[in-house]
Amino acid sequence: MMEKKQEAKQRTFTIDIDNGKPPASARPFRGLGMQADCYIYDEVNRQFGVNDADYDRWERRIGLLRPGLARVFLPTNEFNPSGDGVTYDWNTKELQWQLRNLAVLKKAGAHVNLCMGPWTNHLLFAPGTERLAVDLVEHLVRERGCDHIRWLSLFNEPDHFYSTGSAMNRELVARGFGEDRPLADYIEKHLRTLDLLDSRGLSGTVKLVVGDMAWPPARRQEWLERLAVAFEGRDVCYSFHHYAPDETQYDAFFTHPEAVMFRPPPLAQEIRRYRETVGADAELICWEFGVSAWGMGTATSGVGLHGEDHSGTFATAINHAKKVLTLLAEGVDGLSHWCVGDMFYRSGLQQGVMYFGLWRYKWEAWAPRPVYFYYAALLEAIRPGCRFRSLEGLPESVAGLMVTAADGAQTLVLLNHGPDTVKLNVPATGPAKRLRVSPERLPHQPDAPVHATAAGETPLRDWEPLAVGTGNIDVDPGELTLVSGGI
Repeated sequence: MMEKKQEAKQRTFTIDIDNGKPPASARPFRGLGMQADCYIYDEVNRQFGVNDADYDRWERRIGLLRPGLARVFLPTNEFNPSGDGVTYDWNTKELQWQLRNLAVLKKAGAHVNLCMGPWTNHLLFAPGTERLAVDLVEHLVRERGCDHIRWLSLFNEPDHFYSTGSAMNRELVARGFGEDRPLADYIEKHLRTLDLLDSRGLSGTVKLVVGDMAWPPARRQEWLERLAVAFEGRDVCYSFHHYAPDETQYDAFFTHPEAVMFRPPPLAQEIRRYRETVGADAELICWEFGVSAWGMGTATSGVGLHGEDHSGTFATAINHAKKVLTLLAEGVDGLSHWCVGDMFYRSGLQQGVMYFGLWRYKWEAWAPRPVYFYYAALLEAIRPGCRFRSLEGLPESVAGLMVTAADGAQTLVLLNHGPDTVKLNVPATGPAKRLRVSPERLPHQPDAPVHATAAGETPLRDWEPLAVGTGNIDVDPGELTLVSGGI
């Protein structure tokens, strides 16, 4: 056994880019991005010293990342403060924060999913209240120049409130994991919303999001099965959220009798089934994702297996990148990381800081977490409109994709998530360049806005020339490497 391991370490694996398979989606890729909310501008964050210089940094980082898509919360009480469902105030201070944030995202090139939840989820249960959401979208698109709004979500994680009525849902409700409003009411509300969007002339540009389910995996699948039937032939975006860690981790938790139904199946298998359920022609986007751990809650991803700061580890950044590559290989049309940066959200001091960000809060010097650099590299390589193909010949410890941009340029994306250096033969036939992200290669005292490279101000170090001829490269443990040009 030891001899085989030693042989694998010494072996050079030749990447086969010709016989890989495309994912099962027939739709154009919509992009990678993040939840990017406006609440960094509010009074609670100002109370903790966030100032205009901090806003400049925040906004500049979003511009550097160039997200292809973004999701934002905009609850009804920010434009209908009276709650009467009729009287709109388009000049509230909250809406001004929203407009500033939407302008930042538009400048960065992101298409936006406007989500009405979670704080006013309950206000949208009543029939007819979907009109508020459509009125808002119409105002923002036609009166405020927000033509980059491309999706509308009425609820955040509606599986907490609506039920399929199955035995699994009844058990979850009994254990406090959800409520039991009929799923038929949810479906009917969304069918009415589709009609409203169509009557306002918005259906050609703004797509309705259905689903957006959170936990557990079996309930996500059950919802998708019901929704695929209810919205067959309608151009909607099917959505789900995914925070589960790798299925091989946390066995002690998932084998507990009360947690069995929360145990995730192998990720590729799970996502493949989602795609099969909705069909190749449907849009399927993961509108919230991350990598959770012990003690995950609303504002924290939890702690690692040894009590470490989970969201700030290299292991989390590597698993995060692996999850991105797996979801893309299985046919997801877009991914939105939760969330852009640490901040107090609307619930403010009661909840505390949201500690899921790509960078830390002001009192930790806005320092980027390792996941920032890995995700920034993926954002740079994987742009809206690109196509994917799997790679053959890779060892088990390496995940990879061939990414073909809309202009035909190709990039190899390779992630060594194993413990040993891997030798690969890259089929580079012409001048190529390589970008390497790993624990040893991140800048010290990192601050993306002042880290200049030869190519301009980017969050990452320079691309380095890749010698043509042998094509052999070493990929270090934990390294994400991009090879572009001459492929």
